[in-house]
Amino acid sequence: MIGPLTNLAMAIRLEPELPNLVKRVSIMGGTTEGKGNASMPSEFNIYCDPEAAHVVFEAFEVKKNPKILLFPWETCLKHKMTWSFYDMVTGRGPYKQTQAGFVLKEATAVCEKFCRVSDKDKVGEDWTPCDAYAAAVLLDEGLVTEGKDLYVATERSGILSRGATVIDWYGTKKTKTAKVVLAID
Repeated sequence: MIGPLTNLAMAIRLEPELPNLVKRVSIMGGTTEGKGNASMPSEFNIYCDPEAAHVVFEAFEVKKNPKILLFPWETCLKHKMTWSFYDMVTGRGPYKQTQAGFVLKEATAVCEKFCRVSDKDKVGEDWTPCDAYAAAVLLDEGLVTEGKDLYVATERSGILSRGATVIDWYGTKKTKTAKVVLAID
């Protein structure tokens, strides 16, 4: 899930057994430190539809081994790459283009246009492939070098915090909703 969770929430409402039918869900969304990109504490994907995020987290709540891999905004920011690295892996300039590099370039064209061209002064030399990270950890969970099974909820009515993810770091809730990815290789 690399956008608002509306479609997944609708699917759960239509088929309440869906959480039992899937092995794993990877979500790029939320914050672990309240450092948002859509509002002060809220990340864009959760902020756009916090009600859907609530439905999803609630539906996947378990006692242990949560099925959700949550890749939060701050983890993305801790794993930035340079645009020169992007050029190398996509085969731009003097670098040889591989088939994988071509696919990456095509898949990230909109991101590159927005982040590298349109927002150059703001973003600078950093490339943060958040959605690609969420896909990568779903394909190979071994990339996760630090993660914690935690209870994650969504603020749905706060004036300043609507769309913020609220995490039970101390284990007061006995159930878990997600493995929160804190670091990757």
